[in-house]
Amino acid sequence: MIMEPICKCPSCVHSEALKKDFNLPYRYIPSAGQKVFHLIEHFLTPVIGAFLIGASWWALIPFAGFLVTYVVNSFLFCPGCPYHHERPGLCGCFPRSVFPYKKNKPWGHAENIIGWPLMIILMICPTLVTLHLQGKVKAMFFFLAYFTIVLVIHGIVSCPECRQRGVCYQGRTVVFLKKR
Repeated sequence: MIMEPICKCPSCVHSEALKKDFNLPYRYIPSAGQKVFHLIEHFLTPVIGAFLIGASWWALIPFAGFLVTYVVNSFLFCPGCPYHHERPGLCGCFPRSVFPYKKNKPWGHAENIIGWPLMIILMICPTLVTLHLQGKVKAMFFFLAYFTIVLVIHGIVSCPECRQRGVCYQGRTVVFLKKR
C-alpha cells in the first residue's frame, strides 16, 4: 500500500523526495509501534546515570541533563521534522515539543553536523562529569558502553523505518549499511 504524504510543507516534501532512493518502506505515523521502545530508551539513560552516581543530590544531574536535551531537541530537531506537526504524543526522539512547528524549515546540515553531537553531549556529559568527580571510573565506562549499545539498537530499530532517514545522517548511515 503506497500512501501519499499527509502534508505538502517543505519539510515533508524534502523528506518524501528521498523515499525512492532507499526502496524501503517507512512509517507515516509517528512512533507507530515504537512508543514503549523510545520511552525505555530515553528515560533509562538518566535513571541509569542516577543509579551509578548513587543516593545523593548529585543523582539529580542526569535528569537535569535530560531536560536540557529535551529543550534543545525541541528547538533544533522538532521544527524541521515532518512528524512534529502531526501532533504526536511521542515522536520517537522525545516527548512532543512544546514549541510550535515551523513548516518552512526542512531538516538540514545544522541538525546533522551540530545537532546529533550536541544532543549526545548534553545527554551523557552531565553524568560522566559527575562520575568523574566522584572517582567512579568503572561506572563511567559502563555508562559509555550502555549509551553506545542504546545508539546501535536505536539505529537498528528506529532508523530503517523512519521518515527522516533520507535527511538524517544517522538514518542514512544505517540504511547504507543495511543495503550492503
